Amino acid sequence: MLDEFKTWVGTIGGGLGAVSVVYTWLTSRSATNAAELQKHSELLTETTRRVDAIEGEMRHLPDKDTVHKMELAMAEIRGELGQMSASAQATQRTVQRIEAHLLDKEK
Repeated sequence: MLDEFKTWVGTIGGGLGAVSVVYTWLTSRSATNAAELQKHSELLTETTRRVDAIEGEMRHLPDKDTVHKMELAMAEIRGELGQMSASAQATQRTVQRIEAHLLDKEK
């Protein structure tokens, strides 16, 4: 009976050892996975913070319709400046003719 007991104790001890190895292996992988998940969670939090900051800055920028309106307004201003330049040149020529006439009259 003692031999039979020793056999069962040895078998049970071996089984418990195998279960202990499997448990240790599973829990160590779980700890590694938990650390990996924590690292990814921190990275996701940082990325979310950065995206929020970019979105905040983007709110201040004009949209495509506003940019288009600004382009049209600048084209209109450019046309008006061209007209003003032509008018200023005409005025300059008139002033030069008046000045030349006055200088000729003095002689």
